[in-house]
Amino acid sequence: MTHTPDRLAYINSLRDLADFLDTNPDIPLPDGTLTATYYPRGTDEEICDQVTHVARLMSADINAHDLVYGHVSTSVSFGLAEYKAVGILAAARARWDARRSYADSITLNPTTRQTVTVENNIAVIRHHCGTCGGTGVDSLAQTCRDCDGTGIDNHGA
Repeated sequence: MTHTPDRLAYINSLRDLADFLDTNPDIPLPDGTLTATYYPRGTDEEICDQVTHVARLMSADINAHDLVYGHVSTSVSFGLAEYKAVGILAAARARWDARRSYADSITLNPTTRQTVTVENNIAVIRHHCGTCGGTGVDSLAQTCRDCDGTGIDNHGA
């Protein structure tokens, strides 16, 4: 495969990330594996052909476990890093689209709402008051006693 500018930029970015982490040992690392994933596009046949081609290039097997989910995949690991090619077939995409089709119909409980702000370069999370839902006004149109009208849950603050 030729080194196109996009490919070189991707590889250089990975090297830059490794250098950054190496020179900043106090920055915490994420749990788990760092995964670079390629998602081929096209018809089911084209997707299967592309994943099979990548598997041959890597001398890797097709992951039989993923087939039951409508995914065709292969991977190669480098310790805590891996490269994967994952093809998501049309039936699996259709199932996902069907599941997501009602996502906007779900509303979270107002007590789970929160506001995130940055103060002095520190992320601060303020949960909305569970009594007034963050409005500062109770059901009797009075100042909420739990948050003193701020709309922010002050319990435990």
